[in-house]
Amino acid sequence: EWRGTTDSAGRRVVILDGVGEMLNSDADYPLQDLLKVCRSEGVFVIADGESADVGGSYPMLQMIKASRCGIALQPDQSDGDLVFRTSFPRMSRADFPVGRGMLVRSGRATRVQVARP
Repeated sequence: EWRGTTDSAGRRVVILDGVGEMLNSDADYPLQDLLKVCRSEGVFVIADGESADVGGSYPMLQMIKASRCGIALQPDQSDGDLVFRTSFPRMSRADFPVGRGMLVRSGRATRVQVARP
């Protein structure tokens, strides 16, 4: 059963910060169960992690990457295939200052700039 708060539109969000640190920990299996509930209930999941950590094939990571949607900030060209199974165009990391990245949605990559404080 879901317990928690929702916004005025009734939307729910789960945020996982530092996914790589949760792999093979005591939190791994409970988080997999949570992700299954999120998928079945239509809950929006945000997962944060380094490309090297998120690129693995652990079951929790496969569940997170299944949507093939997200933002890679200051990406390397290989991050698209590694994390999203979507090729990024030829690029240099120097082209991506802080806050700039690639938005991947439905298998398509677009260059974006996110807000900075």
